[in-house]
Amino acid sequence: MQKRQNREVFIIRRPAVWTAVILIIIISAFNIISQKRIYKKQYYLDDMFKNKSRIETIIYGEFESAVSKEKTVSIILKNVRLKFDGRTTEYKDLPSIIIYAKKSNGKEKLKLNPENKIKCNASLMELKSATNPGEFNMKAYYREKKIFYSAACDIGDIVVLDGNYNHPKKILYDFRDRLKNIYADCMPEREAGTVSAMLLGDKSMLDEEVKELYRENGMSHLLAISGLHITVLCMAFNKLLTLLKVPDKLSITLTVLLLLLYGIMTGFGISTNRAVIMMVIALFAGFVGRSYDMLSATAVSAVIIVILKPMSLFSCSFLLSYGAIIAIAYFYPFLRDDIFACKNDFKHNNKERLVQHIKKEIIKSMLVSFSIQFFTLPVILYCFFQTPSYSIVLNLLIVPLSTFLVIISALGGLLGIVFLPLGKFMLGGAYFILKFYDGVCELFNKLPMHHIVTGRPSIIKIFIFYLVSFTLIFAVKYLKDYIYIKKDFDAGFSSVLLSFSAEISKISHYTFLLFMVLYVFMLIPPQNDRFNICFLDVGQGDCIIIKNDNGKVYMIDGGSSDKDSVGKYIITPYLKYYGIEKIDYCIMTHSDSDHISGIIEIFEQKNADRITIDNFLLPNPDNELKDEAYYQILRLAKNNCNKVRYVKTYDKIIDGDMTMTCVHPDNGCKTDSANAYSAVLSIVHKNNSILLTGDLEKDGEDKVLDILNSDFENFPQKYTLLKAAHHGSKNSTTEAFLRRTMPEKTIISCGKNNRYGHPHSELLKKLEYIETKIYRTDVEGALNFEE
Repeated sequence: MQKRQNREVFIIRRPAVWTAVILIIIISAFNIISQKRIYKKQYYLDDMFKNKSRIETIIYGEFESAVSKEKTVSIILKNVRLKFDGRTTEYKDLPSIIIYAKKSNGKEKLKLNPENKIKCNASLMELKSATNPGEFNMKAYYREKKIFYSAACDIGDIVVLDGNYNHPKKILYDFRDRLKNIYADCMPEREAGTVSAMLLGDKSMLDEEVKELYRENGMSHLLAISGLHITVLCMAFNKLLTLLKVPDKLSITLTVLLLLLYGIMTGFGISTNRAVIMMVIALFAGFVGRSYDMLSATAVSAVIIVILKPMSLFSCSFLLSYGAIIAIAYFYPFLRDDIFACKNDFKHNNKERLVQHIKKEIIKSMLVSFSIQFFTLPVILYCFFQTPSYSIVLNLLIVPLSTFLVIISALGGLLGIVFLPLGKFMLGGAYFILKFYDGVCELFNKLPMHHIVTGRPSIIKIFIFYLVSFTLIFAVKYLKDYIYIKKDFDAGFSSVLLSFSAEISKISHYTFLLFMVLYVFMLIPPQNDRFNICFLDVGQGDCIIIKNDNGKVYMIDGGSSDKDSVGKYIITPYLKYYGIEKIDYCIMTHSDSDHISGIIEIFEQKNADRITIDNFLLPNPDNELKDEAYYQILRLAKNNCNKVRYVKTYDKIIDGDMTMTCVHPDNGCKTDSANAYSAVLSIVHKNNSILLTGDLEKDGEDKVLDILNSDFENFPQKYTLLKAAHHGSKNSTTEAFLRRTMPEKTIISCGKNNRYGHPHSELLKKLEYIETKIYRTDVEGALNFEE
């Protein structure tokens, strides 16, 4: 009956697990119900930013931490007070703020000690929220850290008001900085940054290429302090104390103290928090002579983190960290014991048993990797919209070396403090392990189907995945229990039960196949057979993406003049959010940077992001209108696209129910400006019509108006939707143009509080006069219309 008793342990003897689940549900429900009230309380200064993006203020606070980069220092202050208009007000609900201090010559160093009281003249700003599908939500990211606003200043504007500081924290931070300098002195910059991120939680030196390489291959967990790092450090420290013959209880006490100090030194991120709490529980269990239960420790740590930081429950790092640990603590033992029956067996007294044991260990390693990948897959897809195909195999090669990497790196840093050449010698081993990591990742990057882009799965799909998974687990567990009970109860049925048990063994293997079916189920991209057009919020710029009802994707322009890396951070995430890897047609209206900067990025990042463009279309104006940017994107298109061709008046793309017609310009067109030769596209899909006008102005608009007025056969009498030309400038979209197009809806794509004053008040009056409904990306974010 031992088997049955083991099952009862999970159901009955884990009150911490069920208590934690109930508490987390209650906290989640409270946050959801009170979301509006809590949000208003946290962001109560938002009304001040209605007509301006920055507010000048004096900030008082206590220094908490800083990350120095090439041109800026990111400083986090706590217990913040703000001073506006000569009046000081203390905001108790503004616990922290992040300040971006600019280095004027890139070399200034700011020496601040923990809990120094400082003052600075700064520009208060809102944290940017995601205004496009798939875009990183900075506001939500910092909200989890209880930071609700940001500020910008020059580094010279920061003044230390007094010399008081937290001495223990200073010692820890100085020790961290000392180790960081040892790594920088003993290793190349790339490897030093990786080791600092792994061991110290300091990512200021982390190479962006390394970060992307690890992320693409499903190895980002190595760059975060987790249970692996904590376990290795604890084991090494315990071994040292054992050699020194330190009593067990004193050894446990010292190890707990080390963990807490290490957590403070590295910043206590979510994964560090979880790992430290769980390890402390494990050590405490040993201290009082109780057994350690991983699931109970996981539950306790989750409750502590959620109580301290309620919004962490909705963060990707929390979900991934706890998803991985639940997979190891619950799903992996199920696969190991109930599906593959490869329990530990150390009785290998001869060569054959040793080989058998090695095989089992390899299988168990693969099951651990699969368990984590399987259990966290819905979270990965929900947050990142894609998953690396080979991460299970890759982690089998990488993870076993991680233990050695952590030990060598930690020991090398400590030895480097005592004698630098010895530390350099020791860190040479870490260097070669990291080079091996890079080589393996680059090799796997070249394999076909390296990534599977699925788009964001629905909450219902994720719920079905986990519901079916847990149902299968419980079904197999209790079906086996039933057989064991019957076998013990009635020996007369033993032969039947043995046969039935063999069938159950088959069912176990079929269960694994069902898990694989579930895995594939999550990888199926969402299907949408409806026509859709989206005007992305790229700030001061244009990017329009059309998804036809047959699945083909069209992108018209893609750039911005006030948002950096718009291709990497806005366009590519949007495409992957919807499971798109290929743009069938990309059309450039003209070569201004606010229309092509993102397209250039997509071309240049083709190997990294794996977004391809099949056909590239662009106008062919008079050579005098072609600038260097025109020729640059033309060269990139020829090198990266299957077809490149010029588009001219009356060229058509007929794709199912959609017809796209070029209204303007002709080949060799001469206009007063580059804006005036902008390609204008008329799109008709069933009963709806769209007119996209680029930056059309002056004589270009006159030419378009002549064509529209003279040809009602190819162009609608009025349009369902019009994109106002040139971001809503006063020199475009004349009254005559509006009378001809008579749009039901008008889209204005422009940046919030932009320096050009777009959209101009004159244009808004003209639009109001014809009673068209106005939509603005600077007000509403990305604008999505579906038929």
